[in-house]
Amino acid sequence: MTAKARERDDLVELDGAPGDDAAYSAANRAIVEQAKALARGSAHQGGLIAIVVWNGAPRRSSDATKESNDLVEASGFRVTEVQTLGR
Repeated sequence: MTAKARERDDLVELDGAPGDDAAYSAANRAIVEQAKALARGSAHQGGLIAIVVWNGAPRRSSDATKESNDLVEASGFRVTEVQTLGR
């Protein structure tokens, strides 16, 4: 199943079941697209920054945080990682 985002006013709804990797991917993409759209309307257009909070070690299978990190880097954001404990 492919999760899809539906925008309604200032709310973005995603379909998909809890724990569905496609839903997490759709959420990551929606967040990045909204951040880029907001930046286009501001004086800070060239200064996109993403703060990624994680332990820095992707899981063997899919990892939504790693995917988000890769997506923001590919989208031109400057990435600041905040390392969590348990690494």
